[in-house]
Amino acid sequence: MPQENSPHQRLLRFFELLGDEAFDEGRREARAEARAQHPQLYPLLEQLEDDPMATSLPDGLSVDECLICFSGCYFSARSIIESSYRYRHAEQLIERAVEALDGVTGAINTDFIEVLREFARLQGAICNIDRGIYQSLASTMGMASTELGEGVERLLQLRTGLNGLEAELYDEHLASQLAAYHCYADAIKSVAELYGLRWGDGAVLQQAVDIKLPSIERALRELESMGARIMATDLAPHVPVLHRFAERQQADSSGKLCIEHGRMRIAYFASLHHNMMKPFAALMAETLAAGGTEGMSLKGLGASSLESDSMSDIWSGLASRDFIDTYSWQFPPLTLPFRGSELNFTVELTYFSMGIFVLNLSSDLSQLSVSGLRHAMSLGTPYAVDEQIRCEQSGEQFAFFEEFSDHALSLLSSELKLQLGEHLPEEARALNWNSSDNRFVSVRLERVVSDTGEQRHELDIEALQNHIGYPAIALPLREVRSAVDDWILRPAPDASENLAPLRYNENELMMVQRHGTVMALLQQPDWVREQAAESVEVAAAITNLFQLTNTVLGKHIRQLAVEGPQEKGAGESLFCESLFWASKPKQTAKTSRDRLCLRRPTSCVRCVITSSRLYTLPQ
Repeated sequence: MPQENSPHQRLLRFFELLGDEAFDEGRREARAEARAQHPQLYPLLEQLEDDPMATSLPDGLSVDECLICFSGCYFSARSIIESSYRYRHAEQLIERAVEALDGVTGAINTDFIEVLREFARLQGAICNIDRGIYQSLASTMGMASTELGEGVERLLQLRTGLNGLEAELYDEHLASQLAAYHCYADAIKSVAELYGLRWGDGAVLQQAVDIKLPSIERALRELESMGARIMATDLAPHVPVLHRFAERQQADSSGKLCIEHGRMRIAYFASLHHNMMKPFAALMAETLAAGGTEGMSLKGLGASSLESDSMSDIWSGLASRDFIDTYSWQFPPLTLPFRGSELNFTVELTYFSMGIFVLNLSSDLSQLSVSGLRHAMSLGTPYAVDEQIRCEQSGEQFAFFEEFSDHALSLLSSELKLQLGEHLPEEARALNWNSSDNRFVSVRLERVVSDTGEQRHELDIEALQNHIGYPAIALPLREVRSAVDDWILRPAPDASENLAPLRYNENELMMVQRHGTVMALLQQPDWVREQAAESVEVAAAITNLFQLTNTVLGKHIRQLAVEGPQEKGAGESLFCESLFWASKPKQTAKTSRDRLCLRRPTSCVRCVITSSRLYTLPQ
């Protein structure tokens, strides 16, 4: 029996928590023990959890401290894997856990230390399986399941070098974990093979499902009986998806739905502080007068010179006065490896003089399946999976587009404060933004085909809407991704949600949701498609300006509630100046929640688009 507080006692507790799948409890326990017994270790655990790669384990840690670090990092990684898509962060924590084991040499059998290292690294394969599910890439799932199976085999071979307490820990705790992982790896391999057939001949898929699905369902029951609840629930969602694909493809084997050519734009929005709007307009005029190379040229941020853009007719119905100017800066492009190819994004910052900045990331889409389309549209969301985004000019790397947006807008805010800080109240932000919420992705589909492997057929809207893959285009994105192409279990949107018949032709597509739109105006010339895309972008900018303004007003009213009533109607003045540069309201005006309607929902993109003022010229 291990002695209390001995290394073996620590490991026994680790395996008990692991068997109960109590990852959060294990993380909390490690932190509590660090705080109580090794106070200098607690801040290290916090730093490791926040940024594993920026923090190194110091030399001279005791065996007990190293085991607490191992346990804390491992359980933190498992919690992240189960609650988010930040797989790279989890993998980095696992590497820190493995590194912590270097400090226990001599206190634990060397072979068992290697067992712990190999066991922790199994999570790399689990992360890759989950990446394959999120990205709807059966090949990634298949390779990861093989990686997981090979890791289990290595651990089984390491058993021969163990004896005593280490052998007891292995046999009583680790062996059951390895059996569950082996079962899961085999089942996921079969699932990946079936997913690889999902776009092919329905009869072939059904035959494969009939052969492989019973073994998958048997593995599901075995995992449940082993107490491997997480792996069992991770496996279960694939069964109904595979059944549905087999049913639909048998009824109509229409091939894989692919985007042969299209374009995507991811936009993030930031509002300028109202005190800076007029000084900023003057600075813009000065910068343009100097040829766009001085003042707010943003060359220090890597931008090209400032350009003044003309507005299209789309704005004429919105502005009773000619006060909306547009300025833009081009930034170095971004690239990322994507599904065996590469996506290249142009980066443009646009400013509309009503007080809104738009950071646009645009890329062409070609030869992309609808599974890939949904993956691409998710890149700018707060629930995106980590990628390898790179700025070719600076060499900087980012895991998420949201991270890049925060980086770029923070630099812009600092530059604005440097140039016009005297107009900004103390401790106020030059820009107000929330990249998680103030975002929009727009997709233009220009050529859609059905690929049977032998032939590629171009589809019109009617054929597209009858295709098995149509819901993947029309349905909004959602955070939950429990199986490959799980959109097939959701009904296609009602025809009334298609805005195209209201503005264009009956057999065209324009689906608009709060954070995104997909347009397939296949019967229109390019100039109409361009105008349609601009109308959506304008609507998204207006919607996010209202939302950001409401956020600022809410903060202002809460501040007034603390500081007491002011002499002037500050809230209403702020609203008017932010949006319209209008004259200030009378000093007798009251600032109240009811009057400002802060609790009403902000304007939605769909409502702005369907407003006749947005696309009808003044009479």
